[in-house]
Parts: sequence; C-alpha cells; structure tokens
Amino acid sequence: AGFFIFPNIKETGMNGNEFTEKCLIESGVALIQGTAFGKSAVDNVRINFTTSKENISNALEKINNMLG
Repeated sequence: AGFFIFPNIKETGMNGNEFTEKCLIESGVALIQGTAFGKSAVDNVRINFTTSKENISNALEKINNMLG
C-alpha cells in the first residue's frame, strides 16, 4: 500500500516521459511516467508519498528548483 498523486504536468512544456527523465538527471528525484499506467496518461507522472516528510519536502524542493 502507498500514497500517490498523479498530476498532469503539461503546463511545464514537457510530457511525462520528458519530465521524469529531467527530474532524475537534473534533480536526482525518481518519478514514474504516466504512460506506465496507460497510454492516455502521456502528460501525467506518479509521485510516491510513502516516505518521510523530510524526503518528500526535499524532493519537491529539488523539482521546484529544477523548474526554475
């Protein structure tokens, strides 16, 4: 069991595959592209919140910094 969100990231100008790759390479944050859960989720990513509040906060800060 876990806690997840599945946001649409289209407003970043990237699709889910591009966004997850950029997050991993530039921020060291691993996400799952939406298409892993169906072809229609091309603009989504899955974020796992089954970790400490500190880890979540650090990861979201890294993603925010990456997006500028």
